[in-house]
Amino acid sequence: MKNKIYFLSFLTIFLGLVFLDKNFLFSQDFCPANTQVSSSSAILVGEVIDDGGDPNLTVWFEYGSLGNPTLKTPPMAKYGTGNFCAQITGLMPNQSYHYRAVAQNSGGINYGELKTFKTQCLGPFVDLKVNNSDGPVTLPYKSDITLSWSSNNASYCRGSWTSLELPVNGSVTFNQLTAGNYSYKITCYDYCNQAKSDGVEIIIKSPSLPVIDFKANYQSNYLEVEINDNVIFSWTANYANSCYASGDWTGTKPLSGSETIKMTSVKLYNFFLTCTNESGTSQAKVQVNVRVKPPRVITKPAVVTY
Repeated sequence: MKNKIYFLSFLTIFLGLVFLDKNFLFSQDFCPANTQVSSSSAILVGEVIDDGGDPNLTVWFEYGSLGNPTLKTPPMAKYGTGNFCAQITGLMPNQSYHYRAVAQNSGGINYGELKTFKTQCLGPFVDLKVNNSDGPVTLPYKSDITLSWSSNNASYCRGSWTSLELPVNGSVTFNQLTAGNYSYKITCYDYCNQAKSDGVEIIIKSPSLPVIDFKANYQSNYLEVEINDNVIFSWTANYANSCYASGDWTGTKPLSGSETIKMTSVKLYNFFLTCTNESGTSQAKVQVNVRVKPPRVITKPAVVTY
């Protein structure tokens, strides 16, 4: 009479297993009650419920990808009924496998029912950095930043800065950030739809008030000239978003430039340049004092009359 094997197994989550790099026989004194599965290993459990009258048995497991259990664990000796087990490693995460228990005695071989288990997903991991730092970082006004991320065991990622699906490794650059607090987050998903997130915090400092260099004839903010003289006004505004003129000139002005104006009246001219940014307003003034010209006189030549 052939041995009859009743094979008990089901898929459970088994945390904390430490597996070797090759198949080996699990200690038969510590076989679990049922088959245990992790992301890359499994402890297969079978039970001999009838030794068929010959308790000197050889037992093993056959396993493999679905529909193809062509691999086998090393045969091992077993005496009589009870559980036996073997550990297999090198499995792929999130994959399904078939397996069955096998027992042999002098009367022949008996195969347990073909069962299925699925390995666990490894779980994703992602690391997000800003300018190669984990953050938080504080940067000057209008700084450029580069977000870079790397992940493991992920199939795709999503970032808080875009609605598009992101690759599992990548980077993106944002230019000229204005003052404020910025938060960026990325979430990566594995094939089991498990998610892992990471984020960075960035503070962009407010700029200083605009710094204006405003001169007349490239040399001073006070100048004395004569009527109808031309005066060149030159300026540069740092940390400014916009500038405008007032006083004895008007209009919007670029952040740097020059302009020539003819002084047509005898008076004290006041030229104001006001520039603004997010932090406030700065103003610079140039005065030009226009005076009358000295009279021009000539001496007429003598005319001799005879």
